[in-house]
Formats: sequence, C-alpha cells, structure tokens
Amino acid sequence: MKTAKIFRSGNSQAVRIPKEFQMEGEEVEIQRRGAALVLRPRKKSWSSLIESLQRFTDD
Repeated sequence: MKTAKIFRSGNSQAVRIPKEFQMEGEEVEIQRRGAALVLRPRKKSWSSLIESLQRFTDD
C-alpha cells in the first residue's frame, strides 16, 4: 500500500496523488464509504455529447 501527503490548499484539504495512480481528466467524483474516501473519474454528461453531435451537418 502506498501513502500520500495531505496538505492545505486555501481553505480546502488536498492530497498529492502518486504518479502511478494518475487519473485522466480534470475532475473526479468523491464519495465517503465509512472511513475511506473513494475517487473516480467524473463521467462526461450527455449534454457534452449532444453539443458535439450538433456540430455535424446533414451532408
């Protein structure tokens, strides 16, 4: 098991995640499960897909 450093960032608490646990994207979902915190990549919403599809023409 790896350990990570906890530090303050403004009024928030942050965790420095080791390189081998690097995640894709810019945001994560966070959930508390008992004494554990679970992080997972935030799924893109349907609205971003719909916006992308609207760029296509009927051609």
